[in-house]
Amino acid sequence: MPAFLFLLLSLNSDLERLVENGHFKRARALVAQHAQPQDARGLALAAKIHRAYSELDQAARLAERAAALEPRNADHQFLLCEIYGTQAQRASLLRQPFLGRKTKKAMDAAIALDPNHVDTLTVLMLYYYQAPSLIGGDKEKARALPAKIRQIDPARGWLAEARLAALEKNPARQEEAYRKAAEANPRHYASRLALASHYFDRREDSASAAIHARAAHELEPDRAAPFALLAAAAALQGKLDEMDEWLRKAEKQVPDDRYPHLAAARALLQAKRELTRAKNLIMRYLEQEPEAIRTPHEQVRKELRAIDGLR
Repeated sequence: MPAFLFLLLSLNSDLERLVENGHFKRARALVAQHAQPQDARGLALAAKIHRAYSELDQAARLAERAAALEPRNADHQFLLCEIYGTQAQRASLLRQPFLGRKTKKAMDAAIALDPNHVDTLTVLMLYYYQAPSLIGGDKEKARALPAKIRQIDPARGWLAEARLAALEKNPARQEEAYRKAAEANPRHYASRLALASHYFDRREDSASAAIHARAAHELEPDRAAPFALLAAAAALQGKLDEMDEWLRKAEKQVPDDRYPHLAAARALLQAKRELTRAKNLIMRYLEQEPEAIRTPHEQVRKELRAIDGLR
């Protein structure tokens, strides 16, 4: 294998791991060390980084170049669907129809290239459920899609079922779907994390949240979200030594993402205990640039001012 091709594949593999695990600051720095990617895979990964930072115009340009280089790749079309869809949500009323059509065109292209593309089928389910009937909305078609997805990937099919149950405001079915997703594939990180988050959001079941967050952490020890749930669950239960231990582990394993500290602080506030400790945890979060997908500093400073108002 030529040296330049080996380096390209290695760079893309590193980028893919960073993007998949939510380490966008590291991914952005890695791209900055090299020339702008020119291959389709590298362009798509760079587009995902820009999307995470809400730089949607640049993300769209890169994704379009990736799709042009590999027009038979359903993943590239799905990426365009995601980016155009986000642009449509944030656009003016005048531009929304134009971007909506682009979103639907990319979604249809992805399905045409790969009828079993799970990500696209999930988005199609949401489209059918939420769109007006005049432009193709059909709730019955939406309700049929989770079963189809389960035939392809059982765990992700149950996760789709959970999203549909949330839209239909059916918490019992939502919990059952999350539980079945974890049962269908106990080693599926997203299912474990989704079930942990669901239990944590119920507040009265933080112990169950911790069980599944720990399982998610064991599957993906390089991700911050399980640390955040584990620290927050311990905070809600008043287990402050355990909370501190999870935060120490998080700083060692994921030093550039202080989201676990913010999650623990919010849990302490919700439990109305240890306000000084909660404030210190928020200050710790503010010491470094947040990850692209985390709460911006400006919003967190408002939370900090609210704590001062409680004292």
